[in-house]
Amino acid sequence: MAHYQGVKQSTVPTLLAHKSDALEMYKVVTCSQVSPAEQDILLGYINQTIYALDDGLRFNVKQLLVYGV
Repeated sequence: MAHYQGVKQSTVPTLLAHKSDALEMYKVVTCSQVSPAEQDILLGYINQTIYALDDGLRFNVKQLLVYGV
């Protein structure tokens, strides 16, 4: 638990920038000439990243709406 005490919440612009990067990587992978298995693995990791960023964005928006923070 002590490990997380110094962690600060990411801002919405930061999360959106990371999501933009992840979507660009998704596009690069889908347009690349890798095997279907490699593509599935890479897209799986990228999808997990996008889902995590979406969760962070939802949390930030909820905090803003509820607490005005």
